[in-house]
Amino acid sequence: MLPARDTRSSRDVVVKFYRESFHRFVADLRAKFGSGPPDPEDVAQQAFEKLLNHSEAQEPIRSVKAYLWMMCRNIIVSELRAQKAAKVRDFEYAEQQFDLQGSVLSPERVLASREQLLIAEEALAKMPNRRRQAFTLVRLHGLTPAEAARELGISRTATSKHVAKATQEILSALLDDNRTR
Repeated sequence: MLPARDTRSSRDVVVKFYRESFHRFVADLRAKFGSGPPDPEDVAQQAFEKLLNHSEAQEPIRSVKAYLWMMCRNIIVSELRAQKAAKVRDFEYAEQQFDLQGSVLSPERVLASREQLLIAEEALAKMPNRRRQAFTLVRLHGLTPAEAARELGISRTATSKHVAKATQEILSALLDDNRTR
């Protein structure tokens, strides 16, 4: 015999769970996965958002907490994979562009580096203010995306997207310059 179906909507159950358990849930995430990145609060927020979208679907969720844990784990794994891929890509680009094997700074290499810096600065200056701020805080000042997000008053995810887009735009500007030579 199946248990009696709850007369409340799935959305009401999720909202109630969010109000009663969000901070404890974030603390549990932090205890299990660390302080980030990705930031446990951002992960929990994304999971609850996905859960709300799911709650509108036909099939009810048996255990909201178990479902949230599964989503959070998936979000964290995806985020860590993306960060690892970005580090590899950045290292490969730096190795390719700056020949990390050589230690001699020839005048030609110094001039080329200065030209690249000017191109990067121009690309940065053309960006929307938020994107430029996020990139500067994370890549130049060394803040984590979560720290930069708090400073900018936006989510960590939005900050990461701004940094990725800014990096892509700078890389495109540098590659376009290399093609025109």
